[in-house]
Amino acid sequence: MLGLDVTMADGTIRPLNAEGRSSKPRPVAAVADGIAGKWVPNIDDFTGFLTRLRSETPPLTEAGRAARAAAQGPVAWTTDCTPVPAPPLTILPFLRTIELADDRVLVGFDAEGVDTLRTVHLGMTAHPDEIEPTVQGHSIGWWEGETLVIDTVAFAPHHFGILPGVPSSPGKHMLERLALTEDRRQLRYELEVADPVYLAEPFVVSALWDHRPDVEPSEVACDVETARRFLQE
Repeated sequence: MLGLDVTMADGTIRPLNAEGRSSKPRPVAAVADGIAGKWVPNIDDFTGFLTRLRSETPPLTEAGRAARAAAQGPVAWTTDCTPVPAPPLTILPFLRTIELADDRVLVGFDAEGVDTLRTVHLGMTAHPDEIEPTVQGHSIGWWEGETLVIDTVAFAPHHFGILPGVPSSPGKHMLERLALTEDRRQLRYELEVADPVYLAEPFVVSALWDHRPDVEPSEVACDVETARRFLQE
């Protein structure tokens, strides 16, 4: 399950992610000046994505189908409090904060106590020849009008690198596009991820992120002992 909030014995409601405010009516996304700011995946859009994922089989290779079939029990990435890679990182309903600079874009994620920062290098036409693979890979970006385009390679293999139960190989390649919607209250996030080992063809995702300047990071760090209880029966 993916929790939204938990009610304590004294009646206090503690959010488990950025949508877990238990407020009625649900907070409305605010108007944004640009893509910089705090963003949370729209919960209705995210729920629809999960529904589609259950009914639509991703384009997996034989190796991808075998890996998914072999996955047993809960699929967890935080049992040792290490960062979750994109695209799961960019799909799950975590608070993300975008900051703009002259030569880079910084995208920070409050991912269940594991703060994660992606750096998008602007002004580069190609990735360096020698790149040390990392969980988040190496990202370069450019502007197409008001749309930010991000190209990422050099991912380290990960057991949760594409989807639950579907790992990724060193050949994983991501192309992302972020643009404000017409009412400037949401970001439209478009993703195309390719992997020559586990995907028979690129996997395409489109999502809406609400502009939520009212949401603050949890500032609660991941605890290894607590995280590992997720796998206990």
